[in-house]
This record gives sequence, structure tokens and C-alpha cells, in this order.
Amino acid sequence: MRPPERRPAFAAGIIAAGDGARLRDAFPGVIKPMVPLGKRPLCGWVAGALCQAGATSFTMILNSRSAAARPFLESSFPGLPWRFIVQDTASSWESFRLVAQSLSDQADLVISTADALVLPQKTALFVREMRRLKAPCGLGLTDFIDDEKPLWADLGPDGTVRALGERCRARRYATAGLYYMTGARARALPPANAYANLRGFWAAETVRGAVMGLPLGKALDVDRPEDVDAAERFIKEKLMKRQSTPTAARPWPHAGPGQAVGEACGSSATCLGITRELANSPGRETDDALILKAVLAAVDGLRIGARLMTPEEADREDLGAYDMILPMCEAYPRLKRLEAMEGGRIVMVNPPSSVLACYRTEMIKAFEGLPRLNFPPTELRPVKSHGPFREPFFDWSPGLWVKRGDVHNTTTKDVVYARDLAEAETWRRDFERREICFMLLQRHVDGDLIKFYGVGPGQWFTWFYHDPSTARRIPFAIDELAAVVKEAAGSVRLEVFGGDAIISPDSVIHLIDINSWPSFARVREEAARQIAWHLSNRLKCLRLPRPPGRHPARRPGP
Repeated sequence: MRPPERRPAFAAGIIAAGDGARLRDAFPGVIKPMVPLGKRPLCGWVAGALCQAGATSFTMILNSRSAAARPFLESSFPGLPWRFIVQDTASSWESFRLVAQSLSDQADLVISTADALVLPQKTALFVREMRRLKAPCGLGLTDFIDDEKPLWADLGPDGTVRALGERCRARRYATAGLYYMTGARARALPPANAYANLRGFWAAETVRGAVMGLPLGKALDVDRPEDVDAAERFIKEKLMKRQSTPTAARPWPHAGPGQAVGEACGSSATCLGITRELANSPGRETDDALILKAVLAAVDGLRIGARLMTPEEADREDLGAYDMILPMCEAYPRLKRLEAMEGGRIVMVNPPSSVLACYRTEMIKAFEGLPRLNFPPTELRPVKSHGPFREPFFDWSPGLWVKRGDVHNTTTKDVVYARDLAEAETWRRDFERREICFMLLQRHVDGDLIKFYGVGPGQWFTWFYHDPSTARRIPFAIDELAAVVKEAAGSVRLEVFGGDAIISPDSVIHLIDINSWPSFARVREEAARQIAWHLSNRLKCLRLPRPPGRHPARRPGP
């Protein structure tokens, strides 16, 4: 059987700066993004479908009257970074341009209108096809026409959009409210006054022969009261449909008002926790297991079946039977096995790709894209060396830390302080004997070492001094620390995380490390409640009956 294709990763934008005048009479006092469809706002369905298709971040434009959508989206998709542009624009073209240019630092981007309902698998196909064709920009098309003013699109045999609007002859397809663009094209967009509306821009691009198109099958837009019933049927039949394969995509609807978590999830929903490998928990084997046990106990109290396994037990298990997996494990082959299941029916916290992003070789790349982050000068280099130990590119006179380049500590010798290059060479040889491939050299930063923990990011955050007896208690801004940690966690898509930071004598915050599923040793009880709350929000999508024969037995953890 052919394995399912992995979903592409992309930056997503949503245009929601219009007033939704045609829906206003049917939903008085409700802004268009928050129009309820199946006990969930419209914007939740749009964002959920994009998320399932592979969106790794969101940029959304709202007008000054649409602020209510922001807290809903941030709380509904807490594991993803959100950027909001609040502006009353003069046209749909201006709104599109603002979102596209805010994402122009990306290789490519996908932008959806706030009322476009497109199947996640079709959006993923759209992105893959545009990349394959090396298209500078593209339009998602639909052959389901239910609009009094559709924007028609004639598609050539090579996939090029030959004509738009009234110039079309075949009129088989119309635009579906889903757009693709490379970052280079977004950076070169004309000014806001160049077009009266978004249709004008795409018509001009079509004349230039620069637009590729892809039929996406049935897609809907919700801009009239009569569209609501059709949209709810589409959601029930397509977006909420439980497929028979473990990789079927599902949105994340929240429970309705007054609906308990157990009612929303159903008592047959199941959550699996996988403990960390003993080799990766030096001195913290008990603490690491205890936080996972505490979380699963709290989840089990919400009428969700919970089970705990060692990594070795999970290796022999059919993991496709679970609704949620909490992987604390860090071994590369295990994470790659779990990563192959991402983007499907199973919710994973933290996603295996995020755990892999915490490998130091990958983490420093993510941090490079955060200009506000103070990260000590760090150099990544191969462990194997021919010749004398080469000096790092930075001034290492304050001292030097030598760190293994992949996972966080597996022994006390994985992160060591070197007073000079001779000591650094000693530790390099030790890494080489242990067959570690890469190492980090990082400049020492003087100051107070603090530990932090978080959930969300943005839901819950706490910190403490690593050694209160020796801390100088240098003053710093707690809001700034929380903001830095939230941004760093968002950059690697962590939902449950911890890490280290240094407060230097000038009160500057230097982030040192961030990692997935820390022990939460000093705050385990409170952390377990906060994590369980977060997980329950993610599990509220499990409202439909499970397929027959897919009920793993509930049993207490070891």
C-alpha cells in the first residue's frame, strides 16, 4: 500500500478585513470571522483546515471592528505562532498586499480569504503542485459554482490560467479564495493604489502569463446567509468526516457553550504518553516519568482514556489506534517513525518535528530568524577534526561551553565548560569517542542562570533561579522574558516546553536553550493541571464515534 504523502510546511495568511455586510442581518452583532458554523466560528474552520494542510504559522489581517477573532484563534491553535495586522483597508487588494508583504521573507506563502472552505488535502496538493511547477503565483480553483458573481477562470492544458472574469469562454472553474505566491513575487508587489480590488491584480497577472491554477474540487465561500446551510453540510460531510485510515485529516472544533470536555471528546477518546529513554534522562529518570504520569492522570480524570508506555513498548505497538500521543522520547529513529504520522488524524503534543527542531543543530537555525532574541555567539562544527583545534569565530575570552549538537543532555559530559582551547579539544575527543557527529561552541555569558517552563506558548509560564543560594538576583523585565520564551517556543512549534536563560549584569535576557517536555520538577502539580487543560482543548475535536475495532484497552501506567 502506498504511504500517504507528507503534508508540506508553509506560512499561511488569512484576509479578514472586510465587514461581511451580506451576513450582518442574519447574524446581528457578530463579525464575519466569528459567524457560527457547527458550534465553531467560521475563522476556526478556515484556520483549522490550513493547519491540517501544513501551515506552520499564521498572519491574519482584521479590521478595527474584528478584534474578537484574535483571542479565539490564539487559544484554539496555541501551538502555532500568530501575527495580527489590524487595519481598515480601502480594498481587498490592499488587504492581500499587506498580508503577502508581511510574509515576503518566506520562500513561499499561501493566503486564504476568511470565508473559503477548502479540504486540507486539496490545499496540501495545491502547495505541492505550485512548488513542483515553480510557479511565481497561483490560484486554487473550484468547479462548484454557487455565487452570483463568481470570478471565472479558464485553465490551459499546461496549468496556466489563460483568462479571468468576463474574458473567460469555458467558464468551467471559478476562483476558490486560495492563493499561492513566492516570497520574491510578494516583495515585488505594486503599490496599494495600483488596483481597485483583488480581482484587478489577478487579472493583470493572468495577462502577464504568470498565474498557474489547480482545480481543488468542491470548495465553498460563506458570504451570504443562504451559504450557511450549505457550509454546515460541507463541514459535516467533509471536514468532520472520520476517515478509516489513521492519517485522515480533521479540524479542531471546540465544544459548544456549556459542553463538558468529556461530552465533547467522548469517553472513547484515548491519549498515549511515551516516556523518555533512560539514556536521555541523566539523573532525572524519575522526574521525567512523573510529569508524564501526572498529566495522564489529569487527562484520565476528564473521561479520556490514558495509557503510559516506555519507548521500547511503543516500538511494538500499533500507534495508529490513539487519538493523541505525547512523545517525550528523543531517539531519532523513534521520532522519525512518529513524524511520518504527523498531519493526520492523531494529535501529537509536542509534534515529533518540533522535538527534532530542538536538536541543537536545528535549534540554532530557528533562533537565527528571531532578531529580538539575544542568543550567545554560537558555532556549529563537525566533531571529527584533522589538525589543531580551530578557534571559534567569536571572542571566547569569557570562557567557552562545548555542547553535543543533537539532543540535550544524555550524560553530564554533554554540556561542559572549557577554560581554554586545550580543554575544548579534550572534550571534542570525548565526543568523537562517543560517535557524536556535531558539537556547538558557545561563548559563556556571566549572570544569573534561570530555568523556565511554559505551555501554549502563551497559556502558562513560570521561572525560577537554577541555584537560589548563589543568584545575584539581577533585576529584569518578567514580561520581556515571557515574550522571548513565547517567541522561541513558537519558532520550533513547541506546546509543552522548558529551557534556560541567563540574566546578564546589564539586565539583558540571553536565551540559552529550549527543549520539549522538561521534568517540571519544582512545579509538577500545577504544570500537570495546565498541560491537561491545554490537551483537553486539543482533544475537543473528538466528538464523533471511533471506528469499530479501534479501542485500545485502558490500563494504568507502570
